[in-house]
Amino acid sequence: MAYRERKQREAERSFSRAANKPLGNYFFVPTNERFVGIAPETVTRLIYLNTFTGFESNKLMLTQRTPIYYKDLPQVLGLSKATVFRFWKEVSPEYIVEAESGLIFTNENIFRRGHIKHSAEYTRYQKIYTNGVRTLYETTARGNHRQLGYFFKLLPYINIEYNLLCYNPTETDIEKLELLSVAEFCRLIGYDVLHINKLLAIYRDVSFEVDGKQERFCAIAYDGINKAGAKICINPHILYCGSNYKQVEILGAFCK
Repeated sequence: MAYRERKQREAERSFSRAANKPLGNYFFVPTNERFVGIAPETVTRLIYLNTFTGFESNKLMLTQRTPIYYKDLPQVLGLSKATVFRFWKEVSPEYIVEAESGLIFTNENIFRRGHIKHSAEYTRYQKIYTNGVRTLYETTARGNHRQLGYFFKLLPYINIEYNLLCYNPTETDIEKLELLSVAEFCRLIGYDVLHINKLLAIYRDVSFEVDGKQERFCAIAYDGINKAGAKICINPHILYCGSNYKQVEILGAFCK
């Protein structure tokens, strides 16, 4: 019985890898990571920076042979030196550190590339996709980094199979999902629900290129009357750890 179950899980993982291969390279982040104590826009920049994590080490690499130094961060992040200084004060040494050589290393207990070794303490991980995050970051106005970061700070609420924000993220039966409304989303991120129209307008316009087409970063659907009761779905080209990202694309209808 145990053998059959193990073989079935292996087959399911194999199918999932094949189905999600078009999403490209990714790195792992624990789904219970809340990035406590750092601003949402800082989280967005931290996630982007980790798309440069090397495959063979936790060293940040601009290319396969070119490492990233602290002095390179303004150019890499597209930020002023003053903003990079504030960014660094928030993320170091908890998330990234600078070695004496000037090289930058990321915290491999939070950001991981490659195979994850099994341990006695089970941890569930979210997959963050390199191509999607880079394209999104590089085409999104810096003033909207905060709005992107709200989602990265809510990893514990993202359903593993459907990318919908909900209270039961491991549920695979879509009919049983306890979805977050936009009003509840606003409460979690500390945003005044009275300004919900402004927030929805920003998310409606934030998009990035996927296979030659513009797609929304997230899809927000409501009945046309009650905006506060709308439901939220994140584009799987940014993050996804389920079995088939195509079903999320259909669900979210992200194409503009």
